[in-house]
Amino acid sequence: MKKWPLVSIIILNYNGLKHLETCLSSIFKTNYPQFEVIFVDNGSTDGSVEFVKRNYSAAQVLQKKCNAGVSAGYNLGIINAKGKHVATLNNDIEVDPNWLLPLIAYMENHQDVAAIDAKYLNYYDRRIFDISSAAGRYIDCLANPITRSACEEDKGQYDDVSRVFYSCTIYRRDAVMDVGLFDEDFFFGYEDTDLGWRLNLRGYRVMYVPASIIYHKGGEIKFQNPGDVNSKPKLKPSFYFLNKRNKLLTLIKNYSLSTLLCLLPLILFEQVSYVFYWAIKGERQYSFESLQALLWIVKNFKKVWTKHVQVQCLRKVKDWEIISLTNPYFGDPVKLIKLWLMKK
Repeated sequence: MKKWPLVSIIILNYNGLKHLETCLSSIFKTNYPQFEVIFVDNGSTDGSVEFVKRNYSAAQVLQKKCNAGVSAGYNLGIINAKGKHVATLNNDIEVDPNWLLPLIAYMENHQDVAAIDAKYLNYYDRRIFDISSAAGRYIDCLANPITRSACEEDKGQYDDVSRVFYSCTIYRRDAVMDVGLFDEDFFFGYEDTDLGWRLNLRGYRVMYVPASIIYHKGGEIKFQNPGDVNSKPKLKPSFYFLNKRNKLLTLIKNYSLSTLLCLLPLILFEQVSYVFYWAIKGERQYSFESLQALLWIVKNFKKVWTKHVQVQCLRKVKDWEIISLTNPYFGDPVKLIKLWLMKK
């Protein structure tokens, strides 16, 4: 390319001091002509800010007084970014030196692409795909997340560029501003799914470009068993509540009223099935959190519906086109039936 655009790399941090040297050292070794690093701290108390200011003076440091959540942190970085494109990265990652070049090259040559996901490999075992990002991220029709190839061995089976539903890596900044930034009411979880859905509704595409490689430590904040590539990830109870509440928020915001009415019986059935699913497994705290998520939506429905109206004003794409981008249904009712059959 004759001229590479400025890229703003936003690193979000909350008490992640132990990760910062690995993360920032790799970021500053990025093989790309011009980029800025924006370090957004969400009220850390572990000396993270002081460490960055002392060791990485080239980074622009933005501070929140308290932990305002993932969406608010990234939004602060995006608003202050000068780049044409913005990367939104966790602090528990290490990037390959050439991670950025293929992403920007693809976006510059495909103007309808608003976001791109990289290939995420496990930081501790680099032959294995990451738990939460891996080789592209998808959802089913009820917004249950499907991470392609999670924990599989990388044998080059997902080395083709492909369309995905949402991204956690890089965005075209003007497209993000066009659809309204991250929703700060989400706090944590589904904020990238919701943003990806709005980008799709607006007529943009989201892609997976495997030539870009990032190593991830596996969600140490939200999972109870981070870094263990041999066990199934399990959300902490507090994050489970946010996960289920934000999933309902995503569905109500982004589907049209007619589609919501058609899907309402399945949505309610699925939510109730969570309660029974975890009860059968003997983990009643997750059952309680499932109920709390549904009650939150009922108590705050006026606010939720206002979000729905705002998103529908952005719509350029019909729901049937959105559903065509989703995967076959993979919710907990399916797991519940399998569990019941096994017990019989």
